[in-house]
Amino acid sequence: MGALFLIALLSVTATIYYSFAGMRQVIAESLAYGENQGHQLAKDSRKALRSRIETDLADSAEDQARIIGLIQENIAGAVNGVIDDVMAGRLYWGKGNTEQLRMAGQDPERPEQFALCHFAPGVPQNVRNQATLKKLAAAFPFLYELSKSSPFIESSAVILPDGIQIFHPWRNLPADYDARSQNWYREVLAAKGKIHWSKVREGVMVCARAAYSDSQLLGVIATEIPVDPVSGQVTAIRSGYLSFLTSSDGRILSGDKEFAALSGSAEELKRYIQSGKKGVFQLKGGKGPLLAACAPVPECGWKLVICQPESQALKSIADMEKRLKTDRETAQAQFEGRISQMTPGYILIIASLLILLLLLGYLLARQLTRPISTLMESAHAIGSGHLDNKIHLHTGDELEQLANTVNQMADDLTRYIKNLNQAASDRQRVEAELRTAAAIQADMLPKEITGRSDIDICAVMKPAREVGGDLYDYVFIDPTHLFFVIGDVSGKGIPAALFMATAKTLMRGFARNALSPAEILQQTNNYLEEENDNCMFITVCCGLLDCVTGEAVCCNAGHNLPVYLHADGNSSLLKLPAGFPLGPFHQDSPEFYTEERLQLKPGDALVLYTDGITEAMNANHEQFGSGRLQLALSAAAPGKGPLRKTMDSLLDIVKEHVGDARQSDDLTVLMIQYKGVAQK
Repeated sequence: MGALFLIALLSVTATIYYSFAGMRQVIAESLAYGENQGHQLAKDSRKALRSRIETDLADSAEDQARIIGLIQENIAGAVNGVIDDVMAGRLYWGKGNTEQLRMAGQDPERPEQFALCHFAPGVPQNVRNQATLKKLAAAFPFLYELSKSSPFIESSAVILPDGIQIFHPWRNLPADYDARSQNWYREVLAAKGKIHWSKVREGVMVCARAAYSDSQLLGVIATEIPVDPVSGQVTAIRSGYLSFLTSSDGRILSGDKEFAALSGSAEELKRYIQSGKKGVFQLKGGKGPLLAACAPVPECGWKLVICQPESQALKSIADMEKRLKTDRETAQAQFEGRISQMTPGYILIIASLLILLLLLGYLLARQLTRPISTLMESAHAIGSGHLDNKIHLHTGDELEQLANTVNQMADDLTRYIKNLNQAASDRQRVEAELRTAAAIQADMLPKEITGRSDIDICAVMKPAREVGGDLYDYVFIDPTHLFFVIGDVSGKGIPAALFMATAKTLMRGFARNALSPAEILQQTNNYLEEENDNCMFITVCCGLLDCVTGEAVCCNAGHNLPVYLHADGNSSLLKLPAGFPLGPFHQDSPEFYTEERLQLKPGDALVLYTDGITEAMNANHEQFGSGRLQLALSAAAPGKGPLRKTMDSLLDIVKEHVGDARQSDDLTVLMIQYKGVAQK
């Protein structure tokens, strides 16, 4: 009996020992498999995330460089517009108002309302007289409009070859200041009549062009542009990114303090840009490596650089690896604690039920072996990558808790992997870029015309997305003639908005050259066709209104027919030849576009619109149509109230027709009312 008792005791002891040893082995193998699988998944995720970040950096650099290019193109277009006005003879020397000029030391209360007339050293005293001031004052309106043509222009200037200088707005310059001695002035002359961008001082660039007549220098038109506001259009586009501008040789123009805060090497960046290499590259940083990408700014050869600390870019992977390590240590501690708690219970069972040791040993071995086998098989499956495999144990003891812990670890791994595949960061980048593009597009719309009694203009543009492909514009090419245009680019989004901005800039520039509507359409079409690799097109309706006589010359390029709205509310569609949209094909002659003349009476108005009005659909897929458009316009006749009331009435009726249906296309309306010459 004693031998049997000893054998039983040894058997039970051995069973308990090997059960606990097997449990520890299962725990160790489960943790090892889970840890190895987690490290492999983290390694693969790190590689995929780095590839995505590099693509994101390169795409963001190109997109933001194009935004800077559009801003500079707009500024260069304004400078060219002033040069074209000078060359076309629209600047009448001697016809200016000398009250708009101030000399150095004559501090005006509102400098933006005055220009500084400054004589460089060496200008004869007999030139510094009232006659010269009257001649120079003729340039004030042109400088004023140039300064206001872009929110990024800080000041503008005219530098004449004899040393006479005009600056707007007024500022106090030293008596010996001579722009002709500046490096940027010599660089502009070397450009031979082309737009040139130069750095004049820290944080300030100049966009200038020299005007010549028969190889004789007439003067230089220049604008000063602070770099930081331009760079501010793309910086902070996305959290964690740093965007800054460099020159073509790698010198940092903006964002140098922020770059220095990352302990980035400016010399290393300069060497890389000078090498001309493309793609994503790595820079040394005091707080770890930096991932960077650069793209050329089209207009002036600058470089737009985007960089991000590598540690921040891969932070999600590092956090996941840290969490895996923490979970493993926690699980191991829980396993060890549970085993320590189970040991006294089994010893107590041996002491109190020694008589039934054989039976209890059998039952205990059976009770331990089956859950452990299940736990081991499931642990092997989880360790092999089958994270959806679940351990189903209902023993009600520590083994069930162990199974639940392993299941929780598998769920955590699955959740980490799923979070890595989310595209939240991409959506944030796209939304931020679209908001910036929408703000730029809104700034490009013409300003409201006030202080005129002969005409009234009302316009509205509602893009279907953040940015759209519709355009409208109006500009006085001289005091009595108004150029107006409306258009609709094929497609939507940023490509359509960029195409629209190019077309708008071209047509405004050609209009300032005193071209006819047909010539404007033909010239714009040919320019767009040269760079139109994507075969985009734009429908346009434009015209020229004589604000004295009320005579209008209209021309159509595949656009919706305008509405002639009489003062009493009667209306009709203008029968303009359809024409062909701008962009796809080259046109050799402006006769391809037919001009039509019409005589407006006081109170009459022209209503130009895009198909976002006539094709606006309600929930029943019924279009608004041109018939409803004419009825809506007659509901608030322009002769019975302000033109804005007619516009608001039209938009309310369209909104009522559409109801809760989603806007499917860009909606743009331009109304121009001829009021006649005011009686004196």
